[in-house]
Order: sequence, then C-alpha cells, then structure tokens
Amino acid sequence: MATLENVNGASLVPNFNGGLNMLNQAFGQRMDRQRAQQAQQAQQQQIAQILGGGQGGGQGGMPGATPGFNGNVTPEQILRIGQIDPKMAEMMQGMLERNDKVEMEQAKAEVDRGTREATLISNAKTPAERMNVINNLAAAAAAENRPVDRYVELANMSPDQQELELQRMQVMGQDIKTLLEPPKPPETREVKKGDRIITEQFNPQTGQFEQIADAERFNPNSGTVVNVGTGGESAPVVTPPVLLQGLPPEVGAKLDAVYVAAGGGKDGIDAMNKMTDKLSEQDRRASSANILADSFPNATPEEMTQLKSVMDAAENTEAGLTRAREVRGSQRKAQKGKQFQGRAVSLLKKIIENPQLNDVIGSLEGSFDTRLFSDAEAELIADIEEAGNILTADNFDLMTGVLSESDISILKNLSSGGLNRKRTEERFISDVQGMIDRLSTGNDQSTSEQQVGRFTVRAK
Repeated sequence: MATLENVNGASLVPNFNGGLNMLNQAFGQRMDRQRAQQAQQAQQQQIAQILGGGQGGGQGGMPGATPGFNGNVTPEQILRIGQIDPKMAEMMQGMLERNDKVEMEQAKAEVDRGTREATLISNAKTPAERMNVINNLAAAAAAENRPVDRYVELANMSPDQQELELQRMQVMGQDIKTLLEPPKPPETREVKKGDRIITEQFNPQTGQFEQIADAERFNPNSGTVVNVGTGGESAPVVTPPVLLQGLPPEVGAKLDAVYVAAGGGKDGIDAMNKMTDKLSEQDRRASSANILADSFPNATPEEMTQLKSVMDAAENTEAGLTRAREVRGSQRKAQKGKQFQGRAVSLLKKIIENPQLNDVIGSLEGSFDTRLFSDAEAELIADIEEAGNILTADNFDLMTGVLSESDISILKNLSSGGLNRKRTEERFISDVQGMIDRLSTGNDQSTSEQQVGRFTVRAK
C-alpha cells in the first residue's frame, strides 16, 4: 500500500512523449511531413473530443454521465485518461477503489504540479522562451531530487510535438484532479406529504429526487455517512492500518487514539504528526546523555554535567544540542587557555631559577646573539622565546575562562616588554616574577569553578 512518504511522484505525472512514441511505431521513421501533420491533426481532434467538443450529455461533454467512484465524477473520465495513458488510468482506478486518502492527496499534489508546469510551458511565447522555462523546471526538479527525464524528453521534441503533448498533459491532469476531488454531498430536500415531512435525495442516475427517510446520507460537516432513520449517528472513525504499520504497539495505540479523537481525515493525520513529534522528542530527551556522550567523547565528567544542563534547559533536543556545541567550544577554548597558562608558569619559573640568566640578559649580553652560546645558555634563550610566544594577545583571550580580566590586563602590559633580554637582570626578574604571580592566580580554581565564571545555563 502506498503511503504519503513512499508514493513515487514521478510515476503519477503523465509521460510527455508516450503518445509520440506510439505514433513513431505506427508510421515508422520514414513518415513524411504530410503524413505527420495528418497524424497530429487526428490526435488534436481526439483531444477536442476528450475536452467535450461541444457535445451534450454528461459531465465533461461525455454523454450518459453516471455517478462515479467518489460520488461526483463519471467513469468516462477514467476512459478518457486511458485514451492518453492506459497505465495512468489503471493506477487511478486502483487508487480510487482502495480509497486511500493519504495516497490520493499525494497523487493530487503531483498531478497539480504537472498540470501547472504544462500550462507554464504552454504560455511561453517563443521556442526560446519555452526552452528556458523547461530548463528552469528541470533545474528545480533536480534540486528537489525529482526525476528530470520528462523535461529532457520534452526539450528534444519539435514545437508541434511539444504543443500536442502539453495539451494531452492538461487534459489528463484536469480529469485526474476531478477524480481526486473530495466527494460532494448529494442534493437533498425536505418535502411535506400529508402530515409527514420526509427527506428526499437527488439520484443523478434517474434525474429524480427519491425518498431516503431510512437511507444513508452523506454528512458534509463530518465527512461521514449518516443514517437518517436512526437519529443521525455517524459511522465510527477508524484509523487506516497503513498509518500504523510497523509501529511498536504502545506507539501505535497512542497514534490511533489521537487520530480517532481528531475525527480522522486530514485533522487526524495532523494530530498523528504532532503526537509523533512529541513522542520522538520524549525519546530523544531520555537519550540525551547518550547523545552527548557520542557527540563529545572527550568531555570530562564535570564538563558533561554542564553540557547536559544546557541541553535539558533548551526548548527541544535539537536546540539543546546546538547550544551544547556552543558551550563545548567555549570549554575547549578554556582547556587550551589553561594549558597555555600551565606551560607559561613552568617556563617562567625555570627562567628565573636558571643560573645562566645573568649571562644572556642585560644591555650588552642581550644584544649580541651572533656569539657562541653554551648549551645551557642556548636552552635558556629558547625558553625565554617560547614564553614570549605563549604570552600573546590571542592566547590571553583563551585564558579568559581561567584568569580574571584584571590579571590578563596586567599580564598584557608585563609581557609586552618584560621578556626583553636587553633589560637589566633585576628588572627582568621582577617582571617575570610578576607574570608568574598573575598567571598562578587561576591555579587554585577547580575546573568547575573556572567554568562557572565562563558559562551560564539558559533556556532558549
């Protein structure tokens, strides 16, 4: 059974070149221009007859119209569709007999689109404009992952062939649209006979009003059949089995209940969709810990607690996961800042404790880098340069979750010239010690304490 999700829309749109293929097979590739024109005129006359051609009689110009599958169409419409596309006629008849509302709504949407596209192409004034319209429609179909074969076939036809196929498309589309329209309530009237008031309903087969006091009558308000003789009780709403197929029993029971409570039909399907979203959200909420663990495998337990709080406070799991990603980015930034902080403190302490310090700093010692240094002196100079590379404005921004703003401001001032080796040893050591003191203020904070100052939990 086709459903709203798996109906192949392309199969519901008439094949643009089906009729031309039959012509080519009948007349062969050697058909000259005159015979081609005669064949085209014959098909145009067929279309004129299908459209009504001024004939009297039933619906759509066809004589002998009788009530059809949905109460307000004629079986001749199926025959007219069959004259253009037999496979489409067979598909439509099967769909109407199954009376699957979801399938019919999907088919109607696809046919509406096909008819609109055929009309849009027909309205193009020149062959170039028509080709441009076809190209645009093909591009739109490709962007929506719909087949583009029918656009390619139409583009490769001659202008006369295109015109014929577009007419056939519009004729068949109108018939299919009529077939899929919801049933219209039959015409009824109240008639007084003697001292009684009876209900009569129009029978299009006889052209007469007939008494239906104890008969079934369509209720246009509920869309169901009402028994007039028993007080107008509506037939019970039943959820189509296809809507519950493959669902767990507990989920199916809930969806069945909301469909019936909404009165079935489109309202029932809307209610089921809302309940499905609600149940899916509940399931995702229950699995939020696993979702976070899969999304952020390297987060610490403290970081994971904060991420879960953010996700729980959001309107839904999707928004919560988006917010958690933002917070995780801040957490990783703070982690990196803390790593820079620890490395800088280690280097600076190592620098001022190095006995070779007075050999590499000072106005004279710090000026001649071309001289040969001992291994100990070269290592000390490398430590000073690495510390300078760490204590940059960008890295200080990473430390905003670790150090206070005032400490960072002081560090920026100290680091701007504090590691200059041309300074006096006393001033150099004083500034380096100041940097150590400021960098060490964040070491006593736990990870969670550092993050409290950095992050806030808020609902979206």
